[in-house]
Amino acid sequence: MEIKVEVEFLKIKYKEIITIWDIDEFEFNLHKLPVFIQSSILEYKDPMIKQLKIEGKLLLINLIHEFNLEEKYNLNNIKTSNTNKPYLNDEIDFSISHSGNVVICGLSIHNRIGLDLEKIIPNNLNLFDEYLTKKEIYMINKNQNPNQYFYNIWTRKEALSKVTGFGIELKFNTVDVTNDNIIFQGKNYKFTQLEINNKFICSLIIEES
Repeated sequence: MEIKVEVEFLKIKYKEIITIWDIDEFEFNLHKLPVFIQSSILEYKDPMIKQLKIEGKLLLINLIHEFNLEEKYNLNNIKTSNTNKPYLNDEIDFSISHSGNVVICGLSIHNRIGLDLEKIIPNNLNLFDEYLTKKEIYMINKNQNPNQYFYNIWTRKEALSKVTGFGIELKFNTVDVTNDNIIFQGKNYKFTQLEINNKFICSLIIEES
């Protein structure tokens, strides 16, 4: 399914997995992907995770087609930045995230993007204080639904770690993401919350020119 976003040259789609493929379906879809991606997917044991990984790449193939880029780009063109962020080229970026039984993929021309999707589950929020700023902890505790607001904050941090390529190297407690617009290392970023359903929270971050 496509999510409408009011950003030019950006498309986002997601897929909810209802049933796990049988072995024939799995092999059929796996072999639509380049061998190096197949190998990375086969390292996982959980059938759901493997299917989510495949579906995410199939969404990316679909978005490449919708932008009429398939003559120039395919999954063999995926590069990795010096901060380990995968991308297609200096102008074409993508991001994939999955949680639970849902996977989401975005493709952007001209802007770097990051997506993070999380299924909402009950948490002992005190366990995450070391990863949050004082303002974020305050905002979470005063919210009428602290657990849901926590996921709003957490997906923003994860999305920022993806768009910058820092991943787990990003020190979460040094970056406040309570505002929709932030400046990080001299660059401007904008957050948007995407609607999937009431079981998930998904954050999109866009590096603005």
